[in-house]
Amino acid sequence: MQKTLNDKNSAPNLKKKPELLAPAGSLESGIYAFDGGADGVYLGLSDFSARRFATNFTFEHLRKLKYRAEQEGKKIYIAINTIIREDELRRLFDNLYMISFLSPDAVIVQDAGMIRILGKYYPDIAIHASTQMAVHNTAGLRLLKDQGVSRVVLSRELTLSDIRTIRNNCPDMELEVFIHGALCYSFSGICLASGYIANRSANRGECIQMCRDYYTQEDGVKRYQFSCRDLGYYNEVKTLADIGVDSLKIEGRMKSPEYSYLSSALYRAVLSGEPEEKVELLKRDLALIYERYNSTAYLSSPSGKDLIFNRWASHRGIELGTVEAASSRSFNILLKNTLALKDGLMFFRNADDLEGVRVSVENLKNASGREVRWLEKGQKATVFTSFIPAKGTLIHQISHRNLDMKTIKESSLPPYFVPIKARMNIYSDYIEMDGQLVGKVQTVIKEPVITEESRNSIPDVKSLFLKQLKSREEENLFEINDIEIHNHTQYADDRLFVPPSQLKIIRRSFISAFSEAFRNELEKSHVPADSDLAVLHLSETSEIIEILKERHRINPSTPVQGELTELLPFADIFHLKNPEHLKTHDNITFIPLKPVVKDNDNYYEELANLLETDKKRKYIIGINNISQLSLIEKYKDILFFGDIYLYTANYHACRFYASLSDGRLISLYQWIEQGEDPGLNDCCLPLIPVSPAFRRPLFYSLGCYKKHNMGYSCSGCNKEGIYKLRNRSRKYDVIVYNCITYMFLKE
Repeated sequence: MQKTLNDKNSAPNLKKKPELLAPAGSLESGIYAFDGGADGVYLGLSDFSARRFATNFTFEHLRKLKYRAEQEGKKIYIAINTIIREDELRRLFDNLYMISFLSPDAVIVQDAGMIRILGKYYPDIAIHASTQMAVHNTAGLRLLKDQGVSRVVLSRELTLSDIRTIRNNCPDMELEVFIHGALCYSFSGICLASGYIANRSANRGECIQMCRDYYTQEDGVKRYQFSCRDLGYYNEVKTLADIGVDSLKIEGRMKSPEYSYLSSALYRAVLSGEPEEKVELLKRDLALIYERYNSTAYLSSPSGKDLIFNRWASHRGIELGTVEAASSRSFNILLKNTLALKDGLMFFRNADDLEGVRVSVENLKNASGREVRWLEKGQKATVFTSFIPAKGTLIHQISHRNLDMKTIKESSLPPYFVPIKARMNIYSDYIEMDGQLVGKVQTVIKEPVITEESRNSIPDVKSLFLKQLKSREEENLFEINDIEIHNHTQYADDRLFVPPSQLKIIRRSFISAFSEAFRNELEKSHVPADSDLAVLHLSETSEIIEILKERHRINPSTPVQGELTELLPFADIFHLKNPEHLKTHDNITFIPLKPVVKDNDNYYEELANLLETDKKRKYIIGINNISQLSLIEKYKDILFFGDIYLYTANYHACRFYASLSDGRLISLYQWIEQGEDPGLNDCCLPLIPVSPAFRRPLFYSLGCYKKHNMGYSCSGCNKEGIYKLRNRSRKYDVIVYNCITYMFLKE
């Protein structure tokens, strides 16, 4: 790879040195992220990854990256950050059993059931809550800490003030914040668009990115209304570090090894206070690998700042220059960057085009007409491509061959070996050797040997033996790294000698037996049988559950643009102040809480005021975020139900929620994106399928559509709007209410 400046990192001068965490969508990406300066990487396995279409890791690849991490003092976090179906638990436990041998630094989870599983069956593995859990306030962090979670990846929609408040309120919880890369339009973890429209759930790592497609407005204009700019916190990372953020995270497991390297190098340079010239060159190089237009998104504005780019939703590279002249086969341009043969270019034929024309540099001539392989910035170039742009067209450079990384030969990377401490009992004519990994694998072997008395004293018999026993063979997972020797021969300890050839035989026999025991253990089912399968049914709630089966019946009525609608499914502050707009059935009033309530929001104050001042009503509250489980402890006379965003697709998630309910969580909805029977027949709480009549919000976004697409200023805005969109053959209703944007499929 072309290095334009000195790549050595200087020591950081920050008060607090946060971890720099980079994406590893493949083994190469992980290696290059370390080379670029990342302190750790996060990665997914072939199963249960929120980036299912990344290359992801096999167990053997994970071993090789683990070895590199051990050598360099780096960290590896494994993302199992999808919703887990009941019929996948066997596969999940097999995966957990395997990775537990590699001692990952943490597992990143979305499914609440994973918190229970790891805490109960793998307590030595640290648990990090994924941004897919939509944790965005103090209550959520405190609840998760009590359940054994050690770090939370905060929602990307938080402002600096929000993050500072959470840090101050939760000083003993590790915080992780995304600083660079793609940003979803919908609030992370509660986007239902891809799952509902294409049966490819974002909560399963299969998102089709509907927010990156274009939509047609009522006036016929086509634009990318929901395509967010990428995060780029170049100037804010030091502020985040000063706040006390523990880990600064780069998005991009679907991207290339070059991206992992350059994004790591860029933010390492920023954090280390490298010269501005180096930082700018790294920005340029990273933009050539992959970049949409950047934004600080929500850091300085709760509704987003410079959030949407309507014209183009994908990689745009850097501006190379404007076409000065064009012929049938080539065009002339004054270069703003180095250009080489085979570099990628992109341009738009017309200002309102939604798709760019992508071409490769096939031939290149300098100002004197001589063919060259490359030209430097500031030179005039004649560029030959398959399609020729018109004079005046802006050209984007979207790749540069000099930035291509060298392919890493996997066979050259040594794997990590799981260390075993063995015990060796040495007798005059045989050796008995045993070893175990606590709670996992154990074995015992017995091999004949000929022991001898050494002529000279051996100062360190243990080290001499271990040298012969520690030899590594890549096909094995285990290695002996420590031994405890018990001498039962007639020879003194410092005179005991066993021929090296016999020790090698013992090593092979022991490792072979240990590996066989490991394989036998792996064949067993690691799905434990729970003994607490009692189903919690409250007889007085049966009528309530019948109402909940038709979820649309509890939608409050909401005034939008002068008319009442029952499409919005959650209670806002308006409804708490005006409870007559909440739905009441059989003298029970339903309060389906909104899923996002920040610390500075007075939403819960209004809820408390309603419950305190209107005690004649009987209320039941719907929980839509894990933080809201803490309300059960606060309101001991109120019943609750798990609403649509409290995803439940496996028994362990059900048990997790029930364990925090004090018997007052009367039901849960079956995971709303569940396309078929999840096999969850025995749940500890009534599990209700979501009625097809319920129009689910495909997007729930803090990015105000009215502000970012219609050009309204926040000053004097009524915070409401109704818009009609088309995409392909489908029609959608977009509703803005109190700065929140909802999108629904039109009936």
